[in-house]
Amino acid sequence: MTTYTYDSTGRLASVTESGGEETQYTSQQQSSLWGGLPVETTIDSRGVEIVRDYDRFHNINSETDALGNVTYYIRDEDGLLLKKILPDPDGAGPLGTPIYIYTYDSRGNRLTETLPDPDGAGPQTAPVTTYTYNVHGQLESVTDAESQTVSYTYNSAGMMVTMTDPRGTTVYAYDALGRQIAMYEPDPDGAGPQLAPVTLTQYNSDGELAATITRDGKTSYVYDNLGRVVTVTQADPDDVGLGVASGIGSGTGATGTASGGPEIVVTDGVLSGQVLTDNASTVSFGTVDVGHSAIRTFEITNIGDSPLTISSMTLPSDFKIISYSDAEIGAGKSTTITIQFTPTSVASYSVALTINNDDADESTFEVQLTGVGQASTNGSDLAAATTYTYDAVGRQTSETDALSNTTSYAYDGLGRLVQKTDAEGDQTTYTYDGNGNRLTLTDPEDNTTTWTYDALNRMLTNTNELGKKQKYIYDAAGNLTYYTDRNGRVTRYSYDNLQRRTVERWWNGSSYDRYLTYKYDAASQLTEASDPDATYTFTYDNLGRNTSTEHDLAALGFDVVIDETYDALGRRTGLAAEIDGTDDLVNSYAYDYLNRMTQVTQGSQAGGNVVAEKRANFSYDAEDTYQFTSISRYADLAGTELVATSTYGYDAADRITSLTHADSSSSTLAGYTWSYDEGNRLTDFTVAGYSAEDATYTYDDTDQLTGADRSGTTSDESYTYDENGNRTNTGYSTGDNNQLLSDGTYNYTYDDEGNRLSKTNISTGEVIEYEWDYHNRLVSIVTKNNVGVVTHSVDYIYDIFGRRIGKIIDADGAGAGTATEVNYIYDGLREERGNAGDHILLAFDENDDLTQRMLYGPNVDQILAQEDVTSLLVDGEVLWALTDHLGSVRDVVTYDVMANTTTVKNHIVYDAYGDIAGETSAWVEFAFGFTGRETDEESGLYYYRARYYDAAIGKWSGEDPIGFAALDDNLYRYTYGSPTYSVDPSGHTGYSEVITTESTNAIVNRFRRWVTFTAFTGRLIDADINGSSRPQEVVPEIDLNLQDHVILESEDKQCAIIYRATRMVVQVGTLIPSDNVYWPTPQDKNQTPMVWTNKGVTDIRDHEAKRRMIYKLATEKYIDPVSHKGSLIDSVGPVWRSTPGQAKKELLDWLYDVQLQAKIQFKAYVKDAQLVLGNEVANADIYPRPDGKYDIHNGYKKYEQVPPPPDAKFSPAPV
Repeated sequence: MTTYTYDSTGRLASVTESGGEETQYTSQQQSSLWGGLPVETTIDSRGVEIVRDYDRFHNINSETDALGNVTYYIRDEDGLLLKKILPDPDGAGPLGTPIYIYTYDSRGNRLTETLPDPDGAGPQTAPVTTYTYNVHGQLESVTDAESQTVSYTYNSAGMMVTMTDPRGTTVYAYDALGRQIAMYEPDPDGAGPQLAPVTLTQYNSDGELAATITRDGKTSYVYDNLGRVVTVTQADPDDVGLGVASGIGSGTGATGTASGGPEIVVTDGVLSGQVLTDNASTVSFGTVDVGHSAIRTFEITNIGDSPLTISSMTLPSDFKIISYSDAEIGAGKSTTITIQFTPTSVASYSVALTINNDDADESTFEVQLTGVGQASTNGSDLAAATTYTYDAVGRQTSETDALSNTTSYAYDGLGRLVQKTDAEGDQTTYTYDGNGNRLTLTDPEDNTTTWTYDALNRMLTNTNELGKKQKYIYDAAGNLTYYTDRNGRVTRYSYDNLQRRTVERWWNGSSYDRYLTYKYDAASQLTEASDPDATYTFTYDNLGRNTSTEHDLAALGFDVVIDETYDALGRRTGLAAEIDGTDDLVNSYAYDYLNRMTQVTQGSQAGGNVVAEKRANFSYDAEDTYQFTSISRYADLAGTELVATSTYGYDAADRITSLTHADSSSSTLAGYTWSYDEGNRLTDFTVAGYSAEDATYTYDDTDQLTGADRSGTTSDESYTYDENGNRTNTGYSTGDNNQLLSDGTYNYTYDDEGNRLSKTNISTGEVIEYEWDYHNRLVSIVTKNNVGVVTHSVDYIYDIFGRRIGKIIDADGAGAGTATEVNYIYDGLREERGNAGDHILLAFDENDDLTQRMLYGPNVDQILAQEDVTSLLVDGEVLWALTDHLGSVRDVVTYDVMANTTTVKNHIVYDAYGDIAGETSAWVEFAFGFTGRETDEESGLYYYRARYYDAAIGKWSGEDPIGFAALDDNLYRYTYGSPTYSVDPSGHTGYSEVITTESTNAIVNRFRRWVTFTAFTGRLIDADINGSSRPQEVVPEIDLNLQDHVILESEDKQCAIIYRATRMVVQVGTLIPSDNVYWPTPQDKNQTPMVWTNKGVTDIRDHEAKRRMIYKLATEKYIDPVSHKGSLIDSVGPVWRSTPGQAKKELLDWLYDVQLQAKIQFKAYVKDAQLVLGNEVANADIYPRPDGKYDIHNGYKKYEQVPPPPDAKFSPAPV
């Protein structure tokens, strides 16, 4: 129970929560800088004080935080924010005070937004974003600091009908109720073979989302009488989807002047179609399976001087008008109609589309529509359906997959998840305190983890089943200042006045072992990051894009500089390396209209070192947005020396079914086929030319691999597991906390943090010892024989961002041999741009000699080529990687330019969990192997960034650094026990690779313009401060009603957030996790989302949106239901950071087709709030508009939010 008290004037005086934590409020009128205005002081149970000063409209004018730092807000007479002045980050230091400046038009629309000048008196200028509006006050364009513009147009109902950016125009169509029913994206290759992506949306009689249809399939939804989703049926694997003719401007039609009346011109397509002539034009819908559909959109333009009314449009059966935007068309204006062709029989169709004009002439316009219906080409594969059940209060109680495997959920009286039972009947249980913080998690093997919290619900301790404890201490502002791990190691953190981390120190009990330091500019951009092993210096352009990075590695005797260039859309187009002052490689990147990489090249810079030429071209599925159809590799920049072409095949459920790698003569170098069950699990795998590697896979009811049958061989695999996914095969023994004690060949021990300490050969007595640093990174491996003599040793070195930058390998321990070294330079920071970073670009040996150059494709860990360098004056030998569906390197080939031949140098065989079972030429050294990750022959492990993977036992060598936030109750299990179709490039959590190779960057590019003002539900699973991993418990494991995933946007750049979906990962956004951030749902997968408004706690369920959406309101604990105090995430402009990751195509569909339907509409009275876009609002009411934007009124001025995507649908606002 929460208790409120009030003073004599009725103002809130205190709030006491169920745990006894009290927050006190005092308000008074005083003469201040602002002249007799209210001042509010908040004191929490720790005595921490925050002071806010308001103007007469209750706009906040200044805020003094718990550390005495003051933020000022300067406004005009109408309360519009003109300046925001942040605290000086370093006091008397050299950094200036960050200032944000805003201007407005006479209607209160923001015209410009000027961010702080990043370098003061330096060459850079303060970035300015400019906004324009039409006569109706709708946002018309946004122009960034580099003069790149995004523009919008609207129909007469105020709904956005086009959005044009540097990549092209996206067109939206609506039905008579204003619901989006079609979206046409830009044609990715212009006149090329690919078609513009099309998405259709269908609704049932209750207005609920019934289906989404894309070019390659249909996903449908069924609801119960309360509007809850009970069945989701995915695309039929052998469905043909939309007819290939569907789209804009892809039909035929004679050009000429319309003759059906002077007021009308009809065009086949909004963007690139042809003018159609009355009674003389034919448009084809192509060949379509009976019962399936193809669509076309036409543009009708009024070329007269007065408004034009279209009284009717007629079509016979089998053709249907599914959208018509306007009944009246103004002079010089246009409207669109969308027609769907659904043949009911095998026949040829030819009908007339007749448009009747209600004007003085009452003229008509006629276009002939043709199409062919053919027999269904569907096969026998069934579409996968998932069903859900609910209890009486709407909480999801079960989920049953397409294979009839059911996971069930149970709740306590407060609706918190207390038990999860998987399809094998194994149970995980949870308990909570009075504030909804999770107190315990007990896995199916009875391992219990316990958490404690302070009065502000911040985690204080995390204790595992073995009684080992992690501890946390915070400062008055809520920053983590001390962290003690289970090994007793203490890490201390320091921050500047803007709460940016500046120093991390490792305490050994008597002194500090290691310092990690960060420096920033006035725009809070990281300018320098340093630890004893490497220092990085960063330079940015006016848009905050990293243009140059200086790498100063302690192990190298010189610096390496990486320069980067970008196009108008912010995509990296060039990367150039300079080694010790001499130019080396240069990479160039090209993209299509959908931001998909179409080409990457690598070569020499003029006058620099000689670099072997490399090129790869990428083609994509004409009926799907992000699937490769082919990859062509060339040994020259001109594309004349073909090394190999990879050709991909898919079914209609987007599952890869075939992949063939062929040389220039079309001879097969390598090839694979795959088959699946209804649950999308891989069941059959064949390898061309290597039938002994063919396999049939089996799984248990929780999708864990139980067997791999290789007919006619002795290479079969069989796996059994306990209730929490630990192997129980003969010889395996697992102890408390899911730690493997023995596999029958080796015995294992662990430190208190759960890292492997030793691996002892039971028969020989040989011992391998492991050492880990304060971030639980493996830093040393020492092998000793049975009498303790060192026979082999390895040291690993990492930078401040957690990337491994060096190896020191002593092959004979203390023997006569000389240790070898490898030092790495990376191609960027993984939090900077999608998949642009966190890949090794260059490698050097112990003599500082360059030994390798790498080239990658657009997807995470998509290694294309490794150049072995022996001289800087001649080309090195290039080894090309041929990979399978997981990105595992199965064949390494070389190309002979003189003979024009490609030769397989090494063929690698893996078991199902990635252990190397054989090689044809083991002497060929290639750095990457299983799932495209680094193969460490010196340790027998794979390096997966956050952790090391031991494929021989199918387990990680240490616990997941992000703990249970990875959604696995077993912190050692690899990809949930599903290695045949899942990958885990980060070492944090696995996701499926079966259903596409779509990159996160592509998702970010599609959503980046509208992901403001809204947060989708999901689970926070990682927090990186400037890329350096924080202890996971700094951000408690917050289960935000997980359905699939979250995209969240915030201004602050210091911390990347990562959200994940079931067996998929989407890694986007930035946010500083804070103790006073309130997520209005407990750790409960199905808790109804709530939002605090002036009406109190409001249920914001919205049909299919229930349990999936939450509006992220407060950086204080919450918007208090009595005082209405609080604020949104502090932000002055949308800032994106994305990290590598790939997601199933299902995710993209789910985002567009379900979550966008769930966009919440509500009227919220939010005081002291600052919208994510940066609009300052006082006493504000937030109103959704029919066009999908929001109007924000404070009684004096109106503000507009950047519009969300037009397919966001609304239902009546809850009050």
